[in-house]
Amino acid sequence: GLPLSFNPHVLWRGTATSIYNETGQAGLQFLTTGVFKKLIIGGASRQLTPLEDVSAAAAAGVVSALYVSPVELLMIQQQRFGGSLVDTGRRMYSAIGLGAFARGYLATALRDAVYVVGMMSATPLLEDRLIKSGVGATTGSLVGSCTAGLLAGTLSCPFDCIKACMKGDVERRKYGGFWETGRHLWRTGGAARLFHGVEWRCANLSGCFFVVTLARRAVEPLLPIDYTGFGLGDFSAGLTPKVA
Repeated sequence: GLPLSFNPHVLWRGTATSIYNETGQAGLQFLTTGVFKKLIIGGASRQLTPLEDVSAAAAAGVVSALYVSPVELLMIQQQRFGGSLVDTGRRMYSAIGLGAFARGYLATALRDAVYVVGMMSATPLLEDRLIKSGVGATTGSLVGSCTAGLLAGTLSCPFDCIKACMKGDVERRKYGGFWETGRHLWRTGGAARLFHGVEWRCANLSGCFFVVTLARRAVEPLLPIDYTGFGLGDFSAGLTPKVA
């Protein structure tokens, strides 16, 4: 990795691309989760089973990675080498071609499948069970978010590590494909190498899941939208447990 620098020009490299990534992936993940839930249910009037709920979220993570993967690739390349977003894209295209932008997609898709399951499925399910057991709504959200964040952060960390190595080395000077990169990391550092930074990832996901839950609770009543018209009726109901 890069040495730690407090130079603002280095510290904030790729910020705009990171914003595009975070806002774009959040919208896609919410939308695609709802679409997959609606496809699973079809015209039936019933609740999703836990397995169906998890499957819809995992599929949404895989699909949203089609956007997330190339944007994260540009962000990582900017963070490593500097330059503008456009210049970075041109440099990669000139050196490797269009195929460069698919680098690390599998690792990103697997990571995001776990991530979206944690945010869109595990957190609401845990929160609902906690609230039904008598825990307060905010406490249920916090405990559910932290539990899902710890699980999703730990399970997705190896994929995130492989993804970062692949996207930082598009020329394949050190890291090859998905399996080659995984084997290389294991040989050079064992499990500790694949779980490098897991504590930061768990903290990040726990906070993210909690903020998303609170934001949805605050915003949802203000939206005069009939989600069922967009195939998102079950999606809206499934993410925020209703408290009597």
